[in-house]
Amino acid sequence: MGRRVFVITAVSALAVLLAAPAGAGEKITIGGASGMTPLAQELVKAFGTKSKGGTVEVQAPTSSGAGIKSLQQGKLDIALTSRTLTAEETAQGLQLKEFARVRVVFAVNKSVPVKNITSDQVCGIYAGKVKNWREVGGPDRPLFPLTRPAAESDPQILRAQIECFKNLKESETVLMMLKAGDMVQALATKEGTFGYTTMIEVGRSEGRIVPLSLNGVEPSGENVAKGTYKLVRNFFFALPAKPKPLAQSFVDFVLSGDGEKVIRAQQALPGK
Repeated sequence: MGRRVFVITAVSALAVLLAAPAGAGEKITIGGASGMTPLAQELVKAFGTKSKGGTVEVQAPTSSGAGIKSLQQGKLDIALTSRTLTAEETAQGLQLKEFARVRVVFAVNKSVPVKNITSDQVCGIYAGKVKNWREVGGPDRPLFPLTRPAAESDPQILRAQIECFKNLKESETVLMMLKAGDMVQALATKEGTFGYTTMIEVGRSEGRIVPLSLNGVEPSGENVAKGTYKLVRNFFFALPAKPKPLAQSFVDFVLSGDGEKVIRAQQALPGK
């Protein structure tokens, strides 16, 4: 029997179009990594209050690779990506601008009174050995683990930073969330769930999703700065060598002090 796959049809997974004040100016489109879309939406909203015209659209979320491909094909003006460019993409004239660093966190539904998880416990959960919250310091109730496809950015970060997770074969009892929005929706609404997401989504959940410390280290900005919390995802804009004027204006805004305020308000950290 194959692994179960869970897909949620929710507003967060639908196309979202956000526009700066319309005018005679140009129009640009932004799209790519699904986990980056919520922050991009907020940045576009803030940019709209300062833009002198033109329209900025955030397309339905896809993936880093799909965003970069659409940028190459001229279907996007800015791609959202959590990966760096390949040598071939750089040779084609694409460039990257890091604009945020985002903490990836293990998280639970608010119904679970657990505040910390260890690396060994994480691996036990995903290997299918830990099935009850009692085994990791919680109440006597079933534990429902959620995961994302291995090619996505969040699981890649976990495998790179957690030794026992690097070559772990996940149990078929672990429920697969195909999209970042699916993971968020399940954690926010299903009691007893355990998974991983970003601090951006934790903040947006209004208390329904609770982040966990890992090995006793809280996922705070201070611990990221000190290097003690290592589950960090970099957010990049991928751009053509010569971006459209409106695209360049948007990037300049995001990298400014005003953009930094929006980034911090969304529980992210400004790029280096």
